[in-house]
Amino acid sequence: MTVVRTTVKSSVPTAPATGIRVGELLPIGALLLLGFGGYVKGSKYLHWMPVDITLLGAVLVGLLVFVRTLTGHARRPHGWFLLIYTAGAFAVGWPASPWHPYTQTKVSQLCTLVPLCVLGGAILLDTPQARRLWLWANVALGLLIAGLVHVDPSLSAASVGRAAIDGGNTIGTARGVGAAFVVLVVVALMNRTYRVWASIVAVLVATVLVDAASRGPALGAVIAIIAGVAFSARAGRSAQRTFAAVTAVVAAAYLLIKQSTTPRRLTDFNDTSTQARQVLWGRTARLITDHPLGVGWGKLWDAIPSNEALSSGYTQYPHNLFLEAGSEAGWLALVMVVVLVITTVRLQRQRATGWVEVAMFCLLLFHLVNAQVSGDITANRGLWVAFGAALAASAGDSKLRDGRVRRAYGHLRQGKRPIEIRA
Repeated sequence: MTVVRTTVKSSVPTAPATGIRVGELLPIGALLLLGFGGYVKGSKYLHWMPVDITLLGAVLVGLLVFVRTLTGHARRPHGWFLLIYTAGAFAVGWPASPWHPYTQTKVSQLCTLVPLCVLGGAILLDTPQARRLWLWANVALGLLIAGLVHVDPSLSAASVGRAAIDGGNTIGTARGVGAAFVVLVVVALMNRTYRVWASIVAVLVATVLVDAASRGPALGAVIAIIAGVAFSARAGRSAQRTFAAVTAVVAAAYLLIKQSTTPRRLTDFNDTSTQARQVLWGRTARLITDHPLGVGWGKLWDAIPSNEALSSGYTQYPHNLFLEAGSEAGWLALVMVVVLVITTVRLQRQRATGWVEVAMFCLLLFHLVNAQVSGDITANRGLWVAFGAALAASAGDSKLRDGRVRRAYGHLRQGKRPIEIRA
């Protein structure tokens, strides 16, 4: 236990002033390619690369995790046994033959990309500096996507009044800028140093988020910011001011919608896409009841009537993390996913005392909401990275240099009794 004394100079532990080294950027870049490379790799400005950038990110993350483990720099994540149990539960969903192309792709990614995302988040994002760089990397990716939307737009998306990168899709575009928006809003609310420019950039990326007209990322961003900031461990004296700011943003967004200055698709939930998913959700819920061991990963096409399937051939999934795990891998997998979600949300919330960890908490919620309405279990790689980051062993070491020390300084400046900081 460390006690903050009346002399500020000797009471607060400070980290040595060090700049960003190239070696710190490599893991962040590799994890970014693995998690979100698919959002931009279809652009003509990146399509020339001789190697798939998602595969490149996977190889780099695998090598970095292996090296850190081999050299003893990797700390065992919290709840590591939970990851083993989840992997075992997922193995129950190993599909019976015959395998069609979607089954092959899904199983291969479940065995490679998903574990790499979790391990990458747990081992490569286990320091305060790495987590801070990860947040800024998400902002940089959002700005890159916003720029590509303007210089390399998708004509097919533009023809229906939406924004996307050529070679990509509206969901990937919206997710990329949505994650950046979440981080920037948290920075604007909680970091005085970067408040002005973070607010300006947040407005810029928000325009692309609205133009993409993808409901999942837009809804996820709003829910993540409100719930993340309100229910973080930091919520206290500044909670009312924060809630007032968030409420003002939501009210402004509502007024814009009422004035029809945003795409109708953001507010219209009676379109064909929504109705088709509702039918698929009902069918997969019944499959969970009828098949305790699941129908097998990627085998939903074989288990549902053709009139209830989406118009995507073999590529059928319920666009919901829990329904997908339960219907394809069975009851045990569903239970383990629920336990994993509860555990990671609880751990990340407990760490959310300063703006970095609050932003990490909001990103976890953002990806979690998105996974309930779009993408399959392997496409939501940002969520698996966030799961790993929440389980990271040493991430909580930033508490002394974060919100608690700030509150201790506040007590000293106001002449109050020194408060204790638990290390």
